[in-house]
Amino acid sequence: MKTSHSTPTRAGFTLIEVLVSALLTSIVMIMLFSVLVGTLEAWDGGTSRLDNNSDARMALDIIARDLEAMVVRQTSTNQEWLASYPVQVTNVSASATDLWTAESAGLRSSQLTFFSPSVDRDTTLAGDLVGVSYRIGFQDPLSENDYVPMFALYKSILTPQDTFQYALGQTDIITGFWSALSSTTPYTPLNRNNLLIPNAVDFQVEWWIRNNTSGNLIRVPWTWMLRLNNSLGTQNVGGGSFALVDGRIEAAEIRVTLLSEEGARLAQITDPTSARMTEIIEQHGTVYSQRVQINY
Repeated sequence: MKTSHSTPTRAGFTLIEVLVSALLTSIVMIMLFSVLVGTLEAWDGGTSRLDNNSDARMALDIIARDLEAMVVRQTSTNQEWLASYPVQVTNVSASATDLWTAESAGLRSSQLTFFSPSVDRDTTLAGDLVGVSYRIGFQDPLSENDYVPMFALYKSILTPQDTFQYALGQTDIITGFWSALSSTTPYTPLNRNNLLIPNAVDFQVEWWIRNNTSGNLIRVPWTWMLRLNNSLGTQNVGGGSFALVDGRIEAAEIRVTLLSEEGARLAQITDPTSARMTEIIEQHGTVYSQRVQINY
């Protein structure tokens, strides 16, 4: 009698099959992870750009509104109504008690000071004309306990009373403005309560003046000093030459440079005086601008 034998079935995988399967699974997972990381980076980048666009529009609109309402009057005295000039961006150390003792950050931007019935003023106080000042700062905007410096655009505002007491009627509103702020306690040249937008590394204001004699439109770059009194005085800060312009301001070109979130993180750990800081601004900064018509 013949006996039949059945071939046994294979119950598992060989080691080679397992290794090949694991390799293919790893490749697929790496590809999916790369797509996920790219999607998240694109999402973060898009969100950062949207935030910066919103912040820049808000800041430019506020500055434009103040400039459009700028108050300038003809007086018998040579009192000053506006000052625009380049200043060093400062890095204030955590241990500094007087914020004037600051390290130079190696960057320059415009500081703009003038009078306006700003909508940001304290409306509970009597009077509507206040001194306002805009500039870039590199400091901790909240506290000095856990010091984390960041670039930001600041707007400082005097009270109506301090405006009349210290700044109006002066031939030097720069000194008058900061003297008014120094009367408060504690004193901060860049009032921490008046941070306008974060991650701003540059603020530039250029001016267009119509000459009364020639009718020509004169451009005053942001690297020059412009001081408005009964006449217009522009000073070339670099060369030190001084020239008076008989004319009226017709327009201002405002530019603000904002860093992306990645650029802002890099800026916090980078020496602002280094060439690397310039590279960060070039790679991660976006310039926003707005032209403002001036009537006074």
